[in-house]
Amino acid sequence: MEMPLRYVYLMFHADSNCINACRVPGNLDQLEKWRNNGVILLDRSRPALGEGRAGPGKAHRLRAANYLFSARYADTPDDVKLVERIGILLYPGGPEDAGQDDDVESVFRAAKYQRILITSGSRSGSLPCRILGTSERLERELGVKVVTDAQALESVTRAIAQRDDMARRVSREFGIKLPAWVGRD
Repeated sequence: MEMPLRYVYLMFHADSNCINACRVPGNLDQLEKWRNNGVILLDRSRPALGEGRAGPGKAHRLRAANYLFSARYADTPDDVKLVERIGILLYPGGPEDAGQDDDVESVFRAAKYQRILITSGSRSGSLPCRILGTSERLERELGVKVVTDAQALESVTRAIAQRDDMARRVSREFGIKLPAWVGRD
């Protein structure tokens, strides 16, 4: 039996409304720390990256620049059909503006690259986030799991606890030294 890796095999795609440049530590801050430490994979789409770079303040722009981004490669007939299907699921009349197109892009990337999509509860103030509102259908019909940053944090915390338990067991049973990250992530 081998020592588990630090990576917990969770891959996330952050929607554009997830960047918060607050100086107060929050859920996204912790997710980004885990990404930086190789615990999870966390990426963003190119439109989300652009929105982040155009955001208010230097801290906001720096945070956006720190992400890997996935490109939209809807270059096959199946991909094009998937984009159309997502558009109809989110917006039955079809997307009507650039923000809605970006929502479709975020869901498409999560579906294509098999990521868990992280989005916040609202898009702008009191407007409901269409992605979160259709999360059950997106998972049932397309296999796209949609979570809030708090739910993502809970999932990673559970996975880390399981990984650390396994590492301790391997160490105990096989006399292998525990990695320094056990109990610290």
